[in-house]
Amino acid sequence: MRCSFLLLLLPFLPFAFPQALFPNKCGERCGQLPIPFPFHLNSSCGPPIDSFRLSCSDNSTSSALFLTLGSTDLRVIDFLPSGSLLLDYSPNSTSSCDPWYSNVNRSSSVFDRSPFFAVTADNVLRLYACEDSSVCKTGCDGIGVAGGCDSKRSYFGCCYPLSDGSVWKPGDGFSVFAEFGCRGFSSWVVRSVSGEDAVAQRGIELEWAVPKGYNGGEMCAVGAVAVNSTAVRDGLRCACGAGFVGDGFAEGVGCFKCKNIQI
Repeated sequence: MRCSFLLLLLPFLPFAFPQALFPNKCGERCGQLPIPFPFHLNSSCGPPIDSFRLSCSDNSTSSALFLTLGSTDLRVIDFLPSGSLLLDYSPNSTSSCDPWYSNVNRSSSVFDRSPFFAVTADNVLRLYACEDSSVCKTGCDGIGVAGGCDSKRSYFGCCYPLSDGSVWKPGDGFSVFAEFGCRGFSSWVVRSVSGEDAVAQRGIELEWAVPKGYNGGEMCAVGAVAVNSTAVRDGLRCACGAGFVGDGFAEGVGCFKCKNIQI
């Protein structure tokens, strides 16, 4: 890939190098959202792994990208340079108190660990109607309470940051919260911004990774190294080394030098 092509991509890339997200080798998009490897719409544009195949609802007024987990289609809000997806997990919420409310039991199997995806520890949950309040933690009480329902505190539930790790463990789904009698949840991802207060964004973050041994263990391009995933068990991603840019995957755009671009 030449620098001239990369210059054409820059206006559409949401992050500066080296964290830029590159569209897959076919340059696929859903609306204005670039689709990075290994995700794809057309099977010829990504690896032969159905779990990474997405669907796009695109018309003249709006577009939406969906990932299928189990039998559920969840809207992709964004691809994150950390190797994660931000998803809208509650497309059919009927709660007037919290439009992002989701039923714990219905969502448990959706977010169970898989060879390709796992919930990350960056999520903060607001749990509702828990019979055992010992699951509730302090320090994140202010997240997700804006609006509420008739200002009744009982509707606000309690918070549990997944990074706490006392109840939920990395890679787990949400069935553990059903064991505490919790009936519902909503989720925020908290980002620390340098020199500013932390910013919370509604949605649920899932890490993605490719299983070790895929493609004979040679999934990374020349100039890239394999990086272990943090939540997906025995999963890997590829990252370009110093002096290179790209997605790092042999089946993606790979890694290349681009001397003409000053960042």
